[in-house]
Amino acid sequence: MPYSAIANNVGFSIEVNEPGWLHARTIGTIGMIEGKIGLAVYRSGELRDTDPIYAPVAEFLEQNHHVLVREDVIPDPDMMFGSGLAQIYDVYPQTNELPLEGVA
Repeated sequence: MPYSAIANNVGFSIEVNEPGWLHARTIGTIGMIEGKIGLAVYRSGELRDTDPIYAPVAEFLEQNHHVLVREDVIPDPDMMFGSGLAQIYDVYPQTNELPLEGVA
């Protein structure tokens, strides 16, 4: 599976590309909160959180505090089963203190 996940004391990121099934990547620093990044996920509407193709994204989210800030279903003939699920997450490095209430 062609993906890479990087985590170090300078930053953390992930990029996954499975054409027709899943595209996910971190999108850099957002806002004024140090260490907060965005994660853009675009996946087939039929891809489950438990599917092996999604495992790198699920593991990345499990290892870091995150908030799903937007989710949209988009008709897309290039995605398996004809639709895509677009998701945007705010992601924070795993720490003892959460920066905001409601962060997973």
